[in-house]
Amino acid sequence: MNRIASSPLLAGLAGLALLSGCGTLGAFKKGEPDPAWMEIEISAPSERVLCEVIASALEKAKLPLGSGFDRVQREILSGWRTSLSPFRGEGFRAQALVRWERLERPRFEISVRVRRQTNDELARPLSLAEADWEWDADDQLLAREILHHIVAHFPPELEIDLNEDGELAPLPGGGSG
Repeated sequence: MNRIASSPLLAGLAGLALLSGCGTLGAFKKGEPDPAWMEIEISAPSERVLCEVIASALEKAKLPLGSGFDRVQREILSGWRTSLSPFRGEGFRAQALVRWERLERPRFEISVRVRRQTNDELARPLSLAEADWEWDADDQLLAREILHHIVAHFPPELEIDLNEDGELAPLPGGGSG
């Protein structure tokens, strides 16, 4: 048996390396629920146009632009949209993370996650400075709303039948639309 592969110390170090923040694991904090991503594929003329549309969709969803665009990681993290309430556990804040991946041109896969926290402060629930934020399940409804705003900017692809001369083919049933 290989001594290196059977070493409990090395196995433990390898496990720690995986859990310490490799890839996206480090992006999610302790106590945060499992991410609930909403995804869709769209056609967009360019990545620049797509980024502008994503920024517009976040604005329409009343989410401020946060740390901005990361074109290398292909993601946008919004700021927190906060809604305080005089009752414990009813105030909340939400933050969106939008990622995109280029598929074959001009297709993109868009993924949206909206993280949500509720205010558990009992004495002063309307004080933003004293808020006690606790993780809640992701807001899938708001994520879907953001995706709808993005999709609305890009019309669906139409399939048009052309004949050999590049002219529109006749409609089924003999009509000439």
